[in-house]
Amino acid sequence: DENDQMWFATKDHGLNRYNPKTANFTHFVHNSEDPSSISPNGVWSIIADGNYLWMATWGGGLNRFNKTTETFEHFQHDKNNSNTISDNDVWALIKGDSGALWLGTGTGLNKFDPETKQVTRFQHEPDNENSLSHNFIMAIYQESKSILWIATYGGGLNKFNIDTQEFTHFGMKDGFASNNIYSVLPDSEGYLWISSNAGLTKFNPQSKVVQNFDADDGLQGDEFNSNAYFKSDSGELFFGGINGYNHFYPQNIKDNTILPNVVLTDFRVHNEHVNIEAHKDDKTSHDSSLNKAFSIPADINQLDELVLTHLEKLISFEFSALHFAEPMNNKYAYKLEGFDDKWVYTDAENRRATYTNLPSGHYTFHVKASNGDGFWNEEGKTLQV
Repeated sequence: DENDQMWFATKDHGLNRYNPKTANFTHFVHNSEDPSSISPNGVWSIIADGNYLWMATWGGGLNRFNKTTETFEHFQHDKNNSNTISDNDVWALIKGDSGALWLGTGTGLNKFDPETKQVTRFQHEPDNENSLSHNFIMAIYQESKSILWIATYGGGLNKFNIDTQEFTHFGMKDGFASNNIYSVLPDSEGYLWISSNAGLTKFNPQSKVVQNFDADDGLQGDEFNSNAYFKSDSGELFFGGINGYNHFYPQNIKDNTILPNVVLTDFRVHNEHVNIEAHKDDKTSHDSSLNKAFSIPADINQLDELVLTHLEKLISFEFSALHFAEPMNNKYAYKLEGFDDKWVYTDAENRRATYTNLPSGHYTFHVKASNGDGFWNEEGKTLQV
């Protein structure tokens, strides 16, 4: 703090103060006979605020410590009073640009006004898509006066617009490795780095591009931990997990920009592999009948056009991206133009597009792919049908 004293939040032994000049510790622990003592002995985090310290605690709500009187004031949940914090387990605590405190609890986001002691609660509402996605909050980062980023355990990442009081949700549906998020830190270029129980995620809030990193990239493991994150003054990021910690400068993490070569690997009719049969005169002609299996004149990846009859009612295209740095992280998108209204996105474990009972007509099957770092071969592979 401003007096060069060090303050420690401990899991089971309250608040500790260390004086570097005397090399002495002072312990502030709960005393059931003293209402001005700390409410529990489990302290999660500390915020310095002039002569006060604000503390997020396990089971004791929000505590304010007066460094002059060495007394604690408690702000706790009261089920009969909606103007109290929503939960006594406070997992995240920051001081906002407006001076208000933002509390992440096990039952939602709370805004606490230190002057008026007024509390505003923001919680998940099943019928409101603009509400908080999940009530268990692990971390909060304020990007600007109007924007908060909320890390939830179970609901992914939330962007909260303070002015409109609306939440926007990001998670596995957008490419994140997990919806169980422990932390969120910004880098100098505006990217957000997110730790989870499935590695690290780099997220571009503007383009919504997502890049995931796991143990194969050099992480201590896929599982990280709550409250184990830090950004240094030089911009270095630190994330702690179950096997140690990682530290790095984000600008030194180089992307693999080599685009994957996209190929068709198989074509099926009625879930059966189609045989290849050469034709001298017409590469796309065939004898499709109930007495003869459908065949194609060459490997499906070598064809520019494929002609089907009404008998081929169930067809499937299989595809792959020839990029072998991290093949399980390759992503795919396909579309049958003339039938699909938009791209269908999928991953390395689901590389098949199936269509049934297509109306007669002309279609174009188009598949594209990205490498593990999210760089897309937009040209991909096309086939006239």
